[in-house]
Amino acid sequence: MLVRFSVPEEDLALCGDDAGGSWRAAVPRRVVCVWRDTLRALPAGSGVALHDYLSTRGYTACFAAILRDSGHLVDSGPRETLKFYALTHREAASAAGLCVDPAISVEALRSFGLNAVAPQLSVELASGECAALQEDVARRCNSKGAVMYGYGGAGVVVRMWRLRSHAFAMERAVQEAIVTHRLSGAALRSRVARRLAGCRGRCAGAVGDVGGDAS
Repeated sequence: MLVRFSVPEEDLALCGDDAGGSWRAAVPRRVVCVWRDTLRALPAGSGVALHDYLSTRGYTACFAAILRDSGHLVDSGPRETLKFYALTHREAASAAGLCVDPAISVEALRSFGLNAVAPQLSVELASGECAALQEDVARRCNSKGAVMYGYGGAGVVVRMWRLRSHAFAMERAVQEAIVTHRLSGAALRSRVARRLAGCRGRCAGAVGDVGGDAS
């Protein structure tokens, strides 16, 4: 779906009406509407300034859409919203990394009034600080976890991934088993037991071979 930055009404009309359709078919239009509402809620002049900032630098703002009725197990508040976590460059060479430095990205996005992740200090892999960070993320409740940025030797981001909280991972697994796969009884208990046994291993193995930074 392609719309103009400010999402004028004629562009939104081309997206169709989400009433009566399937939830999945309605998602693109709903995300566009949340983006439009996000722009309208920014301080005066910030929307135009954001457009100029992104377009002149060739940046794309990356976000996760938090929508009602989408099966989220985390309380993100009563309103649908967009959570921004990175800026990428349309012509970035491999040497420039996957995205703009997270600290710079978050500061820039927040300066326009956007809802962005909260960056934390970097930690070295296989260090006590890294293990403590993983444990902290794993124990978080009412949270999906953290976005991780892996830095290479040149100090650029060479990998991005999500580190899930154990609570979210298990609640999501149970929800999927019951709602999607219609499991119950012994089959449900067996599936949940397997996910529980592998939960810590997956979280511990998620860290790659470069330095990490969590947000």
